[in-house]
Amino acid sequence: MNDFIAYFMLMGALSTGGDLPFWCTSNQWGIYPDSNGMCTLAGVEKPFNMDKTIDWRAGASMALRADGIAPGKTFSMTPMVDQLYAAFRWKFLMAEIGQKRSDLDFYGPSKHLGSLSTTGGSLIFTGNSRELPGIRLELMKVAFPWTKEHLWFWGSIGEYLTLDNRYVKHAGIHRLKLFTEVRFAKHWGISLGIDHYAVFGGYSPDEPDLKFTFKDWLRVLVGASAGSKGPVMDQMNVIGDQGGAELIRLNYYGDKWNIHFQHEIPYADKSGMKFQNFPDGVNTFCFSFKDKNRWVSDIVYEFYYTRYQSGPIHDSETDANGNQRPWEPGLSFIGDDDYFNNGNYQSGWTYYGRMMTSPLFFPVGTHEGSWNRDAIVLGTENNRIMAHHIGLGGKFFRKLPYRLMLTYSQNYGRYIKQYAGENAKNKKWGTVKETPLHQVSLGLSGEVPENLLAKGLTLTWGIYGDVGEVLKNNFALSLGLRYSIGGR
Repeated sequence: MNDFIAYFMLMGALSTGGDLPFWCTSNQWGIYPDSNGMCTLAGVEKPFNMDKTIDWRAGASMALRADGIAPGKTFSMTPMVDQLYAAFRWKFLMAEIGQKRSDLDFYGPSKHLGSLSTTGGSLIFTGNSRELPGIRLELMKVAFPWTKEHLWFWGSIGEYLTLDNRYVKHAGIHRLKLFTEVRFAKHWGISLGIDHYAVFGGYSPDEPDLKFTFKDWLRVLVGASAGSKGPVMDQMNVIGDQGGAELIRLNYYGDKWNIHFQHEIPYADKSGMKFQNFPDGVNTFCFSFKDKNRWVSDIVYEFYYTRYQSGPIHDSETDANGNQRPWEPGLSFIGDDDYFNNGNYQSGWTYYGRMMTSPLFFPVGTHEGSWNRDAIVLGTENNRIMAHHIGLGGKFFRKLPYRLMLTYSQNYGRYIKQYAGENAKNKKWGTVKETPLHQVSLGLSGEVPENLLAKGLTLTWGIYGDVGEVLKNNFALSLGLRYSIGGR
């Protein structure tokens, strides 16, 4: 069989409001247009053959995005590299260089339609933005010797470079993932892990003489503070912009279905890493039949809560005389974690203008309509949310794959700049009745597969809508074709 896969995709979308709705553009790797327009994608890949002890993989794909095909909009065409990578594998060890889409989770019958989850199983990188170029070493999931496959490990370490137009240009990104799973019964397992990132170095308008040495990189690896020549904030805290997520996941591997429950906790400082931001987190429940030819084969429900952030107050725990301030229930001095933002690295956890984390955290300028992914984006404007999400996957008439995404969110903005109502910053937790902005987003997409058309040819379609107070009320339709040849 041919190991190489070549593919071509063409997609166009039109909306009633000019801009495309949330689920038409979110988690699409940054290649879809943001307003009425179209995109093309062409590429070739050679995947691993896991039956071989030693093997390689490589791939390259280019995209062309056309925005603004509507009256009153500025038309633009943007070519971009979607993927360009090569990797070498020996057993379960892999080294990779380049730019490759990350592996996500919680898919329905068709991976081409995307994950049913808002995060794809990873709060740190969800596929909402373009992928970062860099180098990565990975230990694929492998059973620890002499444990009879009861103990499993996997993880990776990578160093990446930002190439977009951002506040601190050409900053580096370090990412470390470590995971383990204990299979404590025939069908049961529990996973624990951490996904940590650090943004460091680069050229800042606030620190024109900022220099980054090998010693500084070692400080990044261990989460230490900056040296005497580093920025003051990095000397007081840790070097660069460091954050991440901690994960616990319960797995049931059945004969006919699988069940997963995952709790993922974001952190932006040590209080979050010590779980002092509880109950913040993203809770994901997934029920998945192994038979994918069902009307409903996969169900995902997610509940977001990120309003607490270790509390509304970030201040010294002692007064001017060095005396310990009195503590009472609801009072904490280690709060305002401000997920995915940073005072020095003001673009925060964004890349090419889009959030790298969940798309439910909106970048600055979203609500007022000034957001432009090609301009410098100054982080997230909305990291305090409560949200419910349902994702369904299956096959209409047991033949036509589909994905249904329905999301309702209450959006509070940030402690430092709330969307509406009384500001809770620097006030004891629970004493302010906050006012959220409500948002509902819907996406229904599907495929007509090649066995109903022609070999290698697939027709894709989508219906999308937004109703609420953060995004414009909007409705859109999309239509596309995908053609592929080769592969297993």
